[in-house]
Amino acid sequence: MKKRHLYLLPGTMCDQRIWQPMAIELEKLTPNCYQLHYLTIAQLDTIEEIILDIKCQIISCQKKTLVNSSKQVSLATIKEPISLIGFSLGGYLASAFTLQFPELVEKLMLVANMSGKLSEKELKERKRTISWLKRYGYNGIPLKRIHTLLDEKARTNRIIIDTIKQMDSDLGQETLIHQLEVTTQRSNLLPDITASVIPTQFCIGENDCLVDINKLGMFCQVSEYAELSVIKNTGHMLPLESPDNLAEAIHEYFSIN
Repeated sequence: MKKRHLYLLPGTMCDQRIWQPMAIELEKLTPNCYQLHYLTIAQLDTIEEIILDIKCQIISCQKKTLVNSSKQVSLATIKEPISLIGFSLGGYLASAFTLQFPELVEKLMLVANMSGKLSEKELKERKRTISWLKRYGYNGIPLKRIHTLLDEKARTNRIIIDTIKQMDSDLGQETLIHQLEVTTQRSNLLPDITASVIPTQFCIGENDCLVDINKLGMFCQVSEYAELSVIKNTGHMLPLESPDNLAEAIHEYFSIN
């Protein structure tokens, strides 16, 4: 059986480890049905440059797939529309990629993200954070901050907390400052992505402190191609908190053409 290829973008201070629990559950649920490709957020100067780099990463993944299948390789662009999944910041970037290259995306899933612009409160908080980091340095993500990103039931889960801390530590101060600086000035993509003809699912934890589910739901209600899936007892770190539910949502969504 031909595998469906899924391309996954991580969030702020995350790498492919954010997806690993889900990948395990997806393989148990549907053995040998999916090939996962883990994309990265390049340290470039603008969101536009990051989007172009994502395109290059996807082309590279498809070239490797063709090489492994012993087919002739002459790719200069993406050979077929892809299934794209983005978490948090990665969700915003996935939306931006889809709007810039709609012909290259077959289906889109946005996890813990509604692709809106940051509020004035968030903008001010980021400005203070960047200033602090440049002056005093970075000692890692505080436990208090981790707790705000998690549903109450996950706040004592050492595996989840340790994964978040380890990703944060490995990526470090330079990556954090870059991601905060380059991705702070965002356009509101929510109206455009829900008006798009690209099928889009928003997969959101019911207790996600960074997503306005009611507002998002209103946009999805009047959209022909966008839908909202809410995962109960889950916060912002949905792929770590509810990997089994996410795996089920991914399979249910992407297995239907």
